[in-house]
Amino acid sequence: MVAELALEGPTHRNRRQKRNVQPVALDLFSPIKVVSWASAHGSCPMRYTINGGDEMVIIFGSGTNEFEFAFDVDALRALVQLGTEALTEMDSRAEATSSEQS
Repeated sequence: MVAELALEGPTHRNRRQKRNVQPVALDLFSPIKVVSWASAHGSCPMRYTINGGDEMVIIFGSGTNEFEFAFDVDALRALVQLGTEALTEMDSRAEATSSEQS
């Protein structure tokens, strides 16, 4: 059995640039890779829920515009570590840019 799916949407490189819409034949018995992205800004509502003590879900947005991302304990620890490293690098770059402009 083969299904046809039209793929379109903004690219991660330039969110305003649309991809060409091309029908794709999918073999429903083969693995499929789905690529998705979301963007959160400072004003984006965020909250979390704990599911049974071994998983948490971060919910970005509100109402019908929500994006959920679930993590087990080890994955959440890895995310926090990675996020901490990213924040350190982002702060360092901002400081360097600020020094260059002074």
